[in-house]
Amino acid sequence: MILFGYVIMSNHIHLIVQSKDGNLSELIRDFKKFTSKNCRSHTDRAGKRKGVDA
Repeated sequence: MILFGYVIMSNHIHLIVQSKDGNLSELIRDFKKFTSKNCRSHTDRAGKRKGVDA
C-alpha cells in the first residue's frame, strides 16, 4: 500500500492510497479485516463488546 494522505475523524477515517499491484479491492478488504480484528481484540480486553467508545 502506498499511503498519500489520511484524516482521522471521530468515527471513521479517510485514506488516499494506491495499491502496489493495482488491485484496490483486495487492499481495502485486507485493511478492513485487519482493523476489524484489531479493534475487536482491544474492546474484548476492556470488557466492552458492543462497540468502541470515542
